[in-house]
Amino acid sequence: MRKSVFSLMLLVGLLALVVGASFAQDATEEATMEAGSSTGTAGMGTVQCSSDLIASLYVAQRYFDFGRLNDQWMQSGASTLDLNQFDYGQYGPLFSNWSSMSSSQSPMWTDEQQNTVTGMMTLDDATFQSNVASMYPAGTDTTTMSTLNSSTLADEATECSTLRTQLNRFFQVIAFQDLNPNNLNTTGSDTGSTTEMTPEATAETSG
Repeated sequence: MRKSVFSLMLLVGLLALVVGASFAQDATEEATMEAGSSTGTAGMGTVQCSSDLIASLYVAQRYFDFGRLNDQWMQSGASTLDLNQFDYGQYGPLFSNWSSMSSSQSPMWTDEQQNTVTGMMTLDDATFQSNVASMYPAGTDTTTMSTLNSSTLADEATECSTLRTQLNRFFQVIAFQDLNPNNLNTTGSDTGSTTEMTPEATAETSG
């Protein structure tokens, strides 16, 4: 009888240890998942692009709020570029840091600036080039200019090529609009406004 009681107590003790260990493991895994979701690194997608392309994306995000603009373009159907699909690699911590900093900040762009950028981003290539030509200073001889081609990588993923094309257009929009800061519509005409194209330029003008 005493032996049976001892055996029963031993069995109950072992069962308690197994259940306790299982509960502790589940709790640890849950805590790990929660920690990962709150402090995870941005850019955990599967599409890997070249280092220079992701660095350019970071510059566009950090200084020109490209991500917020692209989100709005996606919502309106003007873009199908999902930035969450990319692997940011060694730049991941930079994106994560900027995301946490900018989440509580107001948009960099005014509605007027945003509408201008959106209009230029959605133009076909021929119309866009025509608008760019209209921004050159008077008397500019375009026949003496070389036409520089956009960089391409033959073996890069289609998603990377799309990102490269999108960023190339985005930076052209900013660069050429800053050449003629009063040019705030998609036709290349002077509206007489004193609002600069980029947030940084607007701040400098107002200052």
